[in-house]
Amino acid sequence: MIKLPFIRISFLVALFLGCFIRSQAQVEDVQVAHPVYQFLVHAETRGFIEHFTMSSLPLQRSEIIDALHQIRSHQVELSSSEVTILDGYEREFEIQKRTNAVMIYSKTDSSQLFSERLFSNDEKMIYHYADSEHTVQGYLIGGGDILIQKRGDSSMKNVVKAQGGFRVFGTLSKTVGFYIQATNGSILAGERALALEDPQIRRNIKFTTLESDFDFTESHIQFQKDWFVASIGRETRLQGAGFFQRTLLSNTAPPMDAISITAKFQGVEYKFIHGSILGVQLDTNGLPVPRTGLFAEVGAFLQLPPKYIVIHQLTFKPSWGEFGLWESEIYSNRGIDIAYLNPFSFMKSVEHSLRDRDNSALGGWLSYRPMKNLQLKGSYFLDDLVFSLIGTDFWSNKAAFNIGAMYSLPFGVDAALEYAKVFPYTFTHFNVQNATTNDGLQMMGFLKPNSDEVSLHLSWWWGNRYPFSITVASRRHGENIYEKNTADIDSLVFNAGSDVLQVRRNTDSEKAPFLAGKREDTFLVQFAGGVEIIRGFNVQASYRLERINSTMIHTAGLTLRFEDF
Repeated sequence: MIKLPFIRISFLVALFLGCFIRSQAQVEDVQVAHPVYQFLVHAETRGFIEHFTMSSLPLQRSEIIDALHQIRSHQVELSSSEVTILDGYEREFEIQKRTNAVMIYSKTDSSQLFSERLFSNDEKMIYHYADSEHTVQGYLIGGGDILIQKRGDSSMKNVVKAQGGFRVFGTLSKTVGFYIQATNGSILAGERALALEDPQIRRNIKFTTLESDFDFTESHIQFQKDWFVASIGRETRLQGAGFFQRTLLSNTAPPMDAISITAKFQGVEYKFIHGSILGVQLDTNGLPVPRTGLFAEVGAFLQLPPKYIVIHQLTFKPSWGEFGLWESEIYSNRGIDIAYLNPFSFMKSVEHSLRDRDNSALGGWLSYRPMKNLQLKGSYFLDDLVFSLIGTDFWSNKAAFNIGAMYSLPFGVDAALEYAKVFPYTFTHFNVQNATTNDGLQMMGFLKPNSDEVSLHLSWWWGNRYPFSITVASRRHGENIYEKNTADIDSLVFNAGSDVLQVRRNTDSEKAPFLAGKREDTFLVQFAGGVEIIRGFNVQASYRLERINSTMIHTAGLTLRFEDF
């Protein structure tokens, strides 16, 4: 549901920027929800992109444009469907000449949106300005969807929801990029609980705790001069090499507020991130109260200690793929620590010098193309390790990894096989405030601790920006075991190391066998696909069959959307 204040704000922001600017420098980032990223992975596997990184998203618009140029340079090797998809992205990113349907004002196009051009393949926006130095674009975004689910022997349930808002982005003086997106939505009919099938809504406090509608916003401002890039903003960030798994930083938690500094060259890239995240609630005695379930306390008197994450990431980009090193530090219960503001340091040693209070981790990743049409990807996250106890199920040997291969078949089908594993107690910390969580939700990896998953993904690129896909996955998980105590409260009786907010207690065994605890086996088959009817308007459909132990769950969804968000 579009709220009128958002429309007024989008108009005022666009008008304000238009008054002060007079092209295509393209310094701003492109949101991770954009389907161009999936196409770039396909092109990467085909061998059309070199000296390029997909391990840290989002990318700048200029980086995506450079990748599209590289793909075009392989014109003779492109299939007809790849050419069609590439043509569409080249028009959208203004590599090819395009026409715009603009509702409010356009520097370069006097035609207005409210005409038969609304149903054309022109770019549709509320504002457009471009000259040799500056560019700004404003869009309305919106959509509605219906979800239908049948769980076991229960009756069929459904939910209908809609949301809308605006997006404004651009670049000033070829050096300053900006981006803002805001949406608001609500349930129109059906079961509110079913809306929680959407991971984004599931982590929205306004919806889950305040039982209101749901709203989201992401924004950033970014400066670039030659090889130097600095930014501040709230963005969804993904880190780590993988086709469908992101072991190092995932979107399982809300978008993170952070500052970042990056040095970018053709063959190497270094990135520093210092982010602000939410800690665990404290009770009146100042003791942590781990968040349980979806609902969290809110309000003016809520006690949440300061909590921060620092990331150093070094990426090498040879012609055959990429590889890199990664380290992170999570600290809390104090203000910003100047020691961690230094972008050039080894944080594990810094942590030791600061009395060993914080939660450090190391990682690495690799993307390798041994031949055209074949690509290997993998990431490794090391939380803690005692070398002498490797292979003994010692609880403090904590790690996570994913590894996969993708092959592109000649008729436009990508086949990817991927395996991911998270050992018990990974992502936990002695101080629950320093667990790898943001607002109580796991930040790294898609799997819970004490889990693994093998998955097969097939995608058919048939000439539309949205491929048809089939996913088959098998997941295993060992859950902690709880029993009701005399006060009818769940009490932990066996700690399998499956909860990122439940550290090992002194009474727990030093052995943590993989998949110990209450066993949960999930088998999943999912079909999904989309069609862009006309530029901007697309329809998405999906069907998912899940078997969790002996319970069968059927879920079908249909979405009509204007723009991707």
